[in-house]
Amino acid sequence: MPRARKIRRVIVLSTAFIAGLWIADRWMATSSLADDASTQPTSKPATIRPAVDADARAILDRLATTYTTFPLRIEGQISSDFDIAGIVDSKTQAITAIAQSPKVYRHEANDKLLVTSDGTTLHLFDIAANQYADAKVGDEAADATSTHADVLTILREQNPVLFIALGNDPVDAISLDAAKVSTSPPATEDGRLFDRVGSTADGVTRTFWIDRERGTIDRVAYDFAEQLTARGAAQVKRASVTVRYAKTEFGGAQAESATFSFNPPADATPIVRAGQGGQQGGEMLTGEPSALEGKPAADFELKDVDGKTVKLSDVKGSVVVLDFWATWCPPCRAGLPHLAAASEKYKDKGVKVYAINQQEERETVTKFIAEQKLTLVTLLDTDGEVGRKYGVSGIPQTVVIGRDGKILKVFVGFDESDTNALPAAIEAALN
Repeated sequence: MPRARKIRRVIVLSTAFIAGLWIADRWMATSSLADDASTQPTSKPATIRPAVDADARAILDRLATTYTTFPLRIEGQISSDFDIAGIVDSKTQAITAIAQSPKVYRHEANDKLLVTSDGTTLHLFDIAANQYADAKVGDEAADATSTHADVLTILREQNPVLFIALGNDPVDAISLDAAKVSTSPPATEDGRLFDRVGSTADGVTRTFWIDRERGTIDRVAYDFAEQLTARGAAQVKRASVTVRYAKTEFGGAQAESATFSFNPPADATPIVRAGQGGQQGGEMLTGEPSALEGKPAADFELKDVDGKTVKLSDVKGSVVVLDFWATWCPPCRAGLPHLAAASEKYKDKGVKVYAINQQEERETVTKFIAEQKLTLVTLLDTDGEVGRKYGVSGIPQTVVIGRDGKILKVFVGFDESDTNALPAAIEAALN
């Protein structure tokens, strides 16, 4: 698979991870994920250097010098606006950051994720999943699975101002394997003049809006419409994500050192990466789902569409099938009838089948189930926490759990030519 496609998928996964932009994440991931499941973040923001036109170069060079005064305080928000095949989804996520120096900083996406460095140790904390990872500052090994790489990916996409302030090249912040970086005509809004610099790669266009008077980034706009259309999404009317900065302040009093320290909650677990082993924690979004095989299934408690609570540990001793899906996902819709058939076929053998919907409204899910006449037990993973526990980076993802509570098989995607794969895995679990 072309490296640009792999990296682009990581971008959208990181966007979805912090801002809860589930539609962008899943539309990206439903395209041929069987051969894409091992994608990992790169250890550097970009290695393919684009052609940068002279005007764009001048603007980006000014940006590199703008963000060199510390402390730097940032407030903003990440907003999404999607209208795909009649499904409308809009979300807003607040972000805040403070940088004391390029080695001492803190970035937080409210109630979702925290990145902080005290100059000695770098911390990454997934607040929603209650999982964390640590690394030594100055130990940025060229390792595709390093915490440093995860942080660079997150900051580049969710807080490019902080990414640049930490000493990274603005070209890396905007290009990410694009062949060209160029300017668009300046734009005027509310009496302010904005220079615009952008790039397009793999059907995703990103544009920096730069306040000409202040020389600071006002917003970074991402447009996914071309990519989603190319990947089979129908009726893509809007598909955008915007990182907008409400406040950027330079200088002033130094923050207390405690601002940059981090101690994980007592019940938090380390992030377990694909290939590391271990029984606690969860897979990073970019991990390989098959790495879960042989590990204990993470317990969870969710409500079904009728409000009844289902807890995984309550059915230990049974073979269990979990299918992570969404109504807007074409492969999911194609696979659900086969999942329902398997549920019917094996129910007398004690097999429990749960269709776990990912972050959609109950009304949307119940309407779809009724229209499709599905008889599956359908659970609502409204905040995506269970999906994160099971390393879901593409849907459908189907997990087969044995009677001993260990994961036996993980399938990503749906293959019309191999509808016997799931029954075969269930039979193996029963035997």
